[in-house]
Amino acid sequence: MNILIIDDEKILVSFIADALKLQKFTVFQAHTAEEGFGILQRENIDIILLDIMLPDKNGLVLLKDIKSIDDSYEVIMVTAHSSIKDSITAVKMGAEDYLVKPFELEELEITINRIVENIKLKSALNILRSKDAEIELNYYIGTSKKIKEAYALAMRVAQAEQTMVLIEGESGTGKELLANFIHRASRRARGPLISINCAAIPEQLLEEEFFGYEPGAFTDAKKRKKGLLELADGGFVFLDEIGELSPVLQAKLLRVIESKSFIRLGGEKEIKCDIRFIVATNKDLKELVNKGMFRDDLYYRVSVMPIKLPPLRDRKEDIPVLAHEFIKSLSKTMQGNVKGIENDAIEILIRYNWPGNIRELKNVIERAIMLTDTEKIGKAQLLLPQGTEINYKQTYLENAARAVLETKEPLYNVIKQIENSVILKALERTQWNVTKAAEELGVSRNVINYKFRKKEIPGAPGGKE
Repeated sequence: MNILIIDDEKILVSFIADALKLQKFTVFQAHTAEEGFGILQRENIDIILLDIMLPDKNGLVLLKDIKSIDDSYEVIMVTAHSSIKDSITAVKMGAEDYLVKPFELEELEITINRIVENIKLKSALNILRSKDAEIELNYYIGTSKKIKEAYALAMRVAQAEQTMVLIEGESGTGKELLANFIHRASRRARGPLISINCAAIPEQLLEEEFFGYEPGAFTDAKKRKKGLLELADGGFVFLDEIGELSPVLQAKLLRVIESKSFIRLGGEKEIKCDIRFIVATNKDLKELVNKGMFRDDLYYRVSVMPIKLPPLRDRKEDIPVLAHEFIKSLSKTMQGNVKGIENDAIEILIRYNWPGNIRELKNVIERAIMLTDTEKIGKAQLLLPQGTEINYKQTYLENAARAVLETKEPLYNVIKQIENSVILKALERTQWNVTKAAEELGVSRNVINYKFRKKEIPGAPGGKE
């Protein structure tokens, strides 16, 4: 992975370069915008560490030039405290992140490693998209940090040939979708992926489906039947809601995992199987172990690599992305004319708490498409449960309370952060008109101006305030 540092502080650049080289990165150094731009044209650069204050050109102008060449460059802006609002502008222009001087080396390494994982994920996705149509990829990942981290970890897991995966998350968060992603991203992509919902099939029938049976194994067994484990040879088995397995089947599954073999019902011959397991649950398996409802030895087997999928209410920045993707895909299958969604309708979707997660969002969009006669879905077509506003307000208050209690953040700090966040939103909505923002919030202009003077909120882009 190649990193270019563009900063006129030569000692700092040299120090950072030496540290990154120890992390096995290839590092290029430049002390002017012109020098850095030249390196970009000659070398294959992946990540750029760009200072805003350069001797020959403003870093924001250089960022614009870089993005005009190739928008895929991952840029981290470096700034002093006094130009933090420029960094916010840089992020809006396409920078991946920004760091404020002086920063800790560990902070830089964490930021770079996160970007590296995103680059690997994007690269793998591009490879998968270029494969044959039979393994075409179509995932609604989103842009939030949490979901990107989950899929980046899934990509790593996919490359590990034997590692078992435990996907945790509420119903509707996309556990089967992630299992499908791991399958497609692995060396077993051309092998089968057999999905089994452990909660949907009665125990006796589930055992028959798992292992298959020989003629005469039971009354209705007229001929041999291959089980799903046998059919999955060379591929994956996805066990959804594994917490619902009976103790008997838990023991038998553990034996399959350990011995990589099984015996058909009514049979005597041991059958070898080359299978990777992905398991999923919407319950706390560790809690089930403590209650004696799930085997601890099986738990430690299946939880080698846990991946937690966040609920939709914790990744609301993904809602517009997901909504547009669902509109695009569902309009095709439903032969509708809907091409988008109104901004006020998006606001309603963001305010809703989504107890049913992504599955519920997809159902709401599908229903809205059926009710829409125009090219865009409006808020009248969104049939959500009553009390959406109340749910949103309650969730917001609960999140604030959680920030105080779980992070031990002083209450005063949390209130100030919420206050500053609301003021910033009002300023953005009114295009940084302080008078209008103050009226909207029911406060005086002096409150907002005081925040500016104390630098609790950044000034407007271009100095509009």
